[in-house]
Amino acid sequence: MLRTHTCGELRVLDVNKTVTLTGWVQRLRDKGSLLWIDLRDRYGITQLFLEEGKSDPRLLAAARQLGREYVIKVTGTVAERLSKNDKIATGHIEIKVEDIVVLNESKTPPFTIEDNTDGGDDLLFDQFLRVLQTLLRVGRVVLDRQFQRKDRAVRPQTLDFHPSPQDMRFARREVARETLGVPFAQVCGHD
Repeated sequence: MLRTHTCGELRVLDVNKTVTLTGWVQRLRDKGSLLWIDLRDRYGITQLFLEEGKSDPRLLAAARQLGREYVIKVTGTVAERLSKNDKIATGHIEIKVEDIVVLNESKTPPFTIEDNTDGGDDLLFDQFLRVLQTLLRVGRVVLDRQFQRKDRAVRPQTLDFHPSPQDMRFARREVARETLGVPFAQVCGHD
């Protein structure tokens, strides 16, 4: 059996049940003798718990080798958490791990896959969108300039976009002004 419950399903009423969960490793916190793993699936997050001296040493060693976004299958017993987390639906329970099976390893992604991230991904994405919008706007202006220079009528579908050096200087100035709020000359020291 792949799983008995989803990661967002377990509650305090399920304490002392043996369950099997599958999902992605969201976060791993190793405090030496204590190890917590946040396991995520499409339904929520459940905290897994291992303790040195009570958990199998081979299991602890295997858990410490896990990385973000590894896909794992975990079997364990539901226990009530000592420090409850009201921010998530499963914040009153944790799983005392008895077995871990790695279903798929993963390279660590360059960003976090979370709703509320502290990695600044939202800021980077917003900045990326601003730069993209600016480039599209500048490209439209450059194309408009090329249309104005043409002596004959040109259909937009057949236009080859070959910006002149003046167009490129204009584009650099506009991108710097739009994204950084300062003239290009102040950013690079020249125009």
